[in-house]
Amino acid sequence: MHSIQFLIATTPDGMISCTVGPYEGKRGDWSMWKDGMQEMVIENMRDSKRDRMYLYGDRAFYLEDGVIGAYRQHNGIELTLEESIFNAYMAKQRMAIEWGFGKVIQLFQLTNLKQNMKYGLSPISCYYLVSILLTNCHTCYYGSKTGTTFFCTAPSPILYFALSENEKSELNLYLNKVDKRLNST
Repeated sequence: MHSIQFLIATTPDGMISCTVGPYEGKRGDWSMWKDGMQEMVIENMRDSKRDRMYLYGDRAFYLEDGVIGAYRQHNGIELTLEESIFNAYMAKQRMAIEWGFGKVIQLFQLTNLKQNMKYGLSPISCYYLVSILLTNCHTCYYGSKTGTTFFCTAPSPILYFALSENEKSELNLYLNKVDKRLNST
């Protein structure tokens, strides 16, 4: 094996919300989707009104419970005008979502340097997963181009890490101590 990849879902607030992998680089997205059990995650995704939500994937994805993709021609029948407009609109939305993948590479350029990321010689998966975690932290603090585009704010770091009330108090005490130390120097 000479490369690895992950299947990643990004939400309109710019957060990378689900990561499945690593997989061998030659695996297709649909295969990773089916193998990664993401549909079980999607099955539980509903908004506060209990409406169904969907993950929109690229052309590798098929219409299935929880996931939709672009309309395709079948048996040589052209797409309707509405289907073509929908595909064009969603392609633009996907581009905004994919900025999140670029943000990982922008913030952590090591993850994009082939000479540093040799399978079997470095913990590539760990580097990438930690980069995703830290990118999400960055998004919590500073927002993202994706979130701005979709008028969605990222969660606070406290909400992102889902700390209990006791953990929040301990963290605030610790941060206050650090702040006092920094201000005294």
